Amino acid sequence: MFHHSVRLASRATLAGASLLTLVLALGAFPRLAAAWPVGQEEEVTLDDFTTTSKDGDVMTIKHAEFKGTNLSEDEIKKLLTPDTSQEDKTALMQKLKVGEMSIPLIDVAPKKGGAIHIHDVTGSDIDSGKVGKFGFSGIDGSGTDKDGPVSIKAGAFTMENADLADALGAAKDPKQISPLTHLGHVSWEGLDFTVPDKDAGPGKTIHIALGSVEIRNNYDGDILKDGATTVKGLVIEPSKGSEFANSLAILGYTRVELSAHVAAHYDAGAKKLTLDDFTIDSPNAGAIKLKADFADIDPALFGADASARMGAVMGGAIAAIEIKFVNAGLFEKSVTYFADQQKTTPDALKKQWMGAAGQMLPAVLGGDPSALKVAAEAQKFIAAPTNLTISLHPKSGTFKFTDAVGAGDPMALISTIDIAAAANK
Repeated sequence: MFHHSVRLASRATLAGASLLTLVLALGAFPRLAAAWPVGQEEEVTLDDFTTTSKDGDVMTIKHAEFKGTNLSEDEIKKLLTPDTSQEDKTALMQKLKVGEMSIPLIDVAPKKGGAIHIHDVTGSDIDSGKVGKFGFSGIDGSGTDKDGPVSIKAGAFTMENADLADALGAAKDPKQISPLTHLGHVSWEGLDFTVPDKDAGPGKTIHIALGSVEIRNNYDGDILKDGATTVKGLVIEPSKGSEFANSLAILGYTRVELSAHVAAHYDAGAKKLTLDDFTIDSPNAGAIKLKADFADIDPALFGADASARMGAVMGGAIAAIEIKFVNAGLFEKSVTYFADQQKTTPDALKKQWMGAAGQMLPAVLGGDPSALKVAAEAQKFIAAPTNLTISLHPKSGTFKFTDAVGAGDPMALISTIDIAAAANK
């Protein structure tokens, strides 16, 4: 349902905005090694450019400047025209070179009414998929999707030092697309939109907001050195009475609130990939935090060859994993819900869970000497749920991915790992 709503928003708000197809498509793609011939660099100016999509949406650009570009005026117009084939657009984006571009305003008029405005689009040092800088100051407007009204507001978007050309070949050879987009820095602030929720019924909407998202990466050539992504203030608020809202209401929530942070670094010489932090945090619910160390990860993981990337993964090994749950109300809400389902009290249910942990965990862990300690820490968390950390360390130092894939006996697999737990620390 969430995916469906996002699709509706993008269709209604950006219909016909082929300039964003040009640049945001660049922003969604990684790099390509192919170089297109560069023609004579010149300046192209568009005034009062209007194009209409086959669906009847009209895009108008009063004024646009493309300085130091190798595309002709006709080629730029073709790139901006919504009904140009994807193959032709891909070829033009692969070829595109722009020293500096500026579009003060893009107006999109959906056929069913409304208007979308994209403000202050700028870019510089764009060359065959490499982008020095691109951004816009904001988007605002409203329109009508076939299922109802849509509104959108978004703040400043910035992309810098991006090597994105690989994914421009996606339509021709998806196997060669690098899994890691080469983005130096991307940020977007203040997204807020409301779209119809068709699955919830007529007149129902879903509201989605995002405080900010920021990506920062550093590379050594094609190889990632370190990177971090931070998402703040994601809110998903369904209509009352919808299936989504009813599901949230089971645990006493009216909306989803999330923030997230991911950080990792790679040591090419040691072939060591470290997941420094993967955290998903929800106010009034809790947080899941993950850390991991991986060994024997070949640099081919960051290349464009799909088979080489798979080989790098299968040749790698796990050195350590740590998972931590920090409770901020979700555990109590879950206990209350399940106690109600079983017609018992929360305290009685917690005692049941503590007894089950004491009996089942040692059995699941195959009688490992650490099993009783793990069970005791789990019981401690159930009694006073503050936080619980589970740590996994292979007894041999590392654990090959190929061994995990080929393991036929789960108990034999568990016997190769040291498992530890710590509650409320």
